[in-house]
Amino acid sequence: MYPTVFRWGFRHFLIYVNGDCEAMGLSVERLIPWIEALLAAEGSPAGEISLTFLDRNQMVFLNEQYTDRKGTTDVLAFSQQEGAFPAPDPDLLGDVIVDVSCVQEQAYEYGTDPAEELLRVVAHGVLHLLGYDHKTSEEEKIMKDAEESHLRAYAKKARPQE
Repeated sequence: MYPTVFRWGFRHFLIYVNGDCEAMGLSVERLIPWIEALLAAEGSPAGEISLTFLDRNQMVFLNEQYTDRKGTTDVLAFSQQEGAFPAPDPDLLGDVIVDVSCVQEQAYEYGTDPAEELLRVVAHGVLHLLGYDHKTSEEEKIMKDAEESHLRAYAKKARPQE
């Protein structure tokens, strides 16, 4: 069974983390405050998110079950605020599910640090929960710009002060 971390954030964010991201070079202790900062920067006054790290087999099952697409994907986001029956609590944002092996492969393929690629994928999923999408080229650009902005914010905060 995967370890679970429950954490109340500084702006009434509740983030559940299931699974392990340590092998990607990113600790939960660094990841959660960054997600909280992302939510705050996006204007979310509060929110509840479940973030789950899975292996390829589990992600293939979920991807095929819920998107009708074959194979794996790096991230799935299930909003609790969209669709025919949104959650009655507007703070219940949804679930972000990450295939860590897919993210590791992408990092290698793109020549990026695995932790940075993991942050990019998590940001992508969280932004979906906040209503971002990439069905059109304009939407895709807006979403990519938001991802990059949040990655820069993380990098700036992670840099030691000179």
